[in-house]
Amino acid sequence: VAACLDDPAPSVRVLAARSLPRTTPHEAAATLLAQVTSRDFHRRDGAEIDAFFEALAEVADDTTIRGLNYLWSDRPTLRSRPTAIRLGALKVAGKTASPAAREMLARATRSGDAEVRRQAKRILEEAERTAGGRR
Repeated sequence: VAACLDDPAPSVRVLAARSLPRTTPHEAAATLLAQVTSRDFHRRDGAEIDAFFEALAEVADDTTIRGLNYLWSDRPTLRSRPTAIRLGALKVAGKTASPAAREMLARATRSGDAEVRRQAKRILEEAERTAGGRR
């Protein structure tokens, strides 16, 4: 399935990304992380970008969060990343119940980018409500 992530057809890549967490859960996080942090990932269609981040959220852990940390960054060299990628990283953190994910979201609420800041606050609040409902 992982080989299909590099298929020329976007629909094949999306299906592969969605299947990966179920077919190879132990390798899925590292494989999907490599895709979303790759140099040319930003050239993909928005729906494909979303599908990859949704799949990654299914298997993300603290190691994944550390790997995603710079994708939302305000550093000038990284600010050119498309909003879909920056917000995708935050959405993964919101679905990952870990201190590292909460810390990443808390830092993002202080971002210089208004959209990142707004979405990070919303995602953090939603994650906290969900966690509160599980108690």
